[in-house]
Amino acid sequence: MQCAAIGGGDFIVGKDHKSAIGTVVERKTGYLTPVHLTPGCNRVDAVHDGFIRKMADLPDVLRRTLTWDQGVEMHRHKEVTIAADLAVYFCDPH
Repeated sequence: MQCAAIGGGDFIVGKDHKSAIGTVVERKTGYLTPVHLTPGCNRVDAVHDGFIRKMADLPDVLRRTLTWDQGVEMHRHKEVTIAADLAVYFCDPH
């Protein structure tokens, strides 16, 4: 990753799975960008739609790469990559 690249994203689920939010943290500054996820959507669709929407608002210098864990919520990562013009990488669990 280049130094102004987004560091990582995560998915946080609320009590009883009634709410969720996505987070993106820029790795150099630690700047946190919350990503609104549509309530009632399954998490794959909510993350897909939310991240495309949010990444479109970020300046190009911050929209270079995104590193994600191995969670199922980024199942549609190829679509996010194309729509947001953002390379998505996954952490190696080992």
